[in-house]
Amino acid sequence: RDCRRTFTEGRELIRPYSRITKVAEIEALWQLRDRSFAQVQRDLGISYSTLRRLLERLIGDNMLNSIGDEDELHLGIDEHSFRHQDLVYTVTEVKQRKMLGVLRDDRIATLREFLSNIPKDKVKEVCIDLKEGLKKLAEDLFPQAQVKRCLSCHSRCQ
Repeated sequence: RDCRRTFTEGRELIRPYSRITKVAEIEALWQLRDRSFAQVQRDLGISYSTLRRLLERLIGDNMLNSIGDEDELHLGIDEHSFRHQDLVYTVTEVKQRKMLGVLRDDRIATLREFLSNIPKDKVKEVCIDLKEGLKKLAEDLFPQAQVKRCLSCHSRCQ
């Protein structure tokens, strides 16, 4: 707006029914790496719901690709809050400190769907919090893995 020049980007640069370009989406996601939702929202003029949708789309498309050819997996499953109200599950590879996924909600069905894409024979241990539902799910999906219960998955299970 400041330069007062008009430009047009091709259709392939905009998702159908989107109000921002793919370049703007990439910029917003890049800024979310180091800044809060509120800061990015204020600076770019993109709503919280749009930012979250962009982040969920990125996570859904790319996260499990990082498993690759690992021989062993040591999973950490934990809950985190989005804006102090919406809980989501995070799944990490604890020993290598890699994020495998940030799920869209805290439902066991969503977690089951995500974990079913991980090869059962590669999982050696699963670190969870004290929720009984998580223990049952881990034992059901990964019967050969050792299930550890701890209060803080990322610090105590390493």
